[in-house]
Amino acid sequence: MGNPFVVVYRVSPITYAIAKRVVTVPHVAMANLIAGKRVVPELIQNDFTASNIVRQLDVLLPDGPPRQSMMQELAELRGMLRAPAHSGPSETGGAIARVAEVTLELLGTSRGARAPETVLH
Repeated sequence: MGNPFVVVYRVSPITYAIAKRVVTVPHVAMANLIAGKRVVPELIQNDFTASNIVRQLDVLLPDGPPRQSMMQELAELRGMLRAPAHSGPSETGGAIARVAEVTLELLGTSRGARAPETVLH
């Protein structure tokens, strides 16, 4: 995660109406939710148009302050995800290792035990 991007979402009108009443978060993009602020542009429902996408990308594609600012904020966000939640062996694995550790604990599997293998067909 480091390249500037624009988040777009469009769902059926009924789904959007229901979600708008149920979901109470200020952002829909995971990057924005984790950062707690608008880091990447969000074009939701009727704002998701070709002209709006072009307008957002025209600012982000060339080198310049808006692109550099977003890249800096994404780098900070990446650092937040890599920061250890606590000291211990999972520090080197980052967020994924911590999520795996918590999942194994919830399943009642010790750290030394081998997790069941997944078979993909």
